[in-house]
Amino acid sequence: MLKHASKLLFPLLLVSTLWSPIAFSSAAIPSLPTTYKPNNPRVKVTVLEFSAPWCVTCQILKPSIKKLTQDAGKELNLLEFNVDDEKNKNIIKRYSIIATPTFVLFNSKGQAIKRLESEVSAGELRNTIFKALGRKN
Repeated sequence: MLKHASKLLFPLLLVSTLWSPIAFSSAAIPSLPTTYKPNNPRVKVTVLEFSAPWCVTCQILKPSIKKLTQDAGKELNLLEFNVDDEKNKNIIKRYSIIATPTFVLFNSKGQAIKRLESEVSAGELRNTIFKALGRKN
């Protein structure tokens, strides 16, 4: 009986692991490549956004991200990467992107401070970025 139950549970555990929102330790995330560091000294946070045109959550978040970048002003540097675009394969590999959307936040020194992955809500993303900027939402 237990032998058959384990066959049923493994796929469920795998699916729940793949589809749950994930936040990684910033210590495990590589620093921001110098080619992506902004020249503007006012930038406090750089966000790498990994998305795809077919990703429903990515498309739902687009208006919220646009509003967020307007509200944050020049303190936020947002860089978008389409995971389906071959020219982005190196940065996708560097940050081990396996789900969309994925957001990787860096401080002004290029050090990773947060990674959000999978089912990220607009509110969670906004709160995380504004906290990194040192602002109240």
